[in-house]
Amino acid sequence: MLEEIKRLRGTPEQPRRLDKMDRAYRAYLRERFAGGRGFAFILQQGRRALASGTASPLGPWPPTASLHHAYEVLYVYGVYTVKSHRGQGLAGRIMKAIGAEARKRGLPLLALYASDAGKSVYERGGFASKPNWMIKES
Repeated sequence: MLEEIKRLRGTPEQPRRLDKMDRAYRAYLRERFAGGRGFAFILQQGRRALASGTASPLGPWPPTASLHHAYEVLYVYGVYTVKSHRGQGLAGRIMKAIGAEARKRGLPLLALYASDAGKSVYERGGFASKPNWMIKES
């Protein structure tokens, strides 16, 4: 995986942008992983990472004044498989491990943003699209 990221850094404008993203993502993960809340799984072949996925609790959802019917949501992100190993079920294995860890922690609801490339992986794992969700930049 790191080899693919290093190739992205090859263009003149990319290193500064990726370095800034890297610093922001590291800070984000430190916050999400504080106190053992977040976790990650990595599938390796020898020392080479082939696939990975990360998850951390978001807090009760929906965020309402009365949390009577709210659930703790586990947000899944950073699911990635190197190009040479895509189509072999590695992301599915990562998602199964995340689901098992969620059940172990008593987290009944998983959520994620699915890219076009990953949507079928998540659908096979039981995720369903919720078309009424909307997003807007301020």
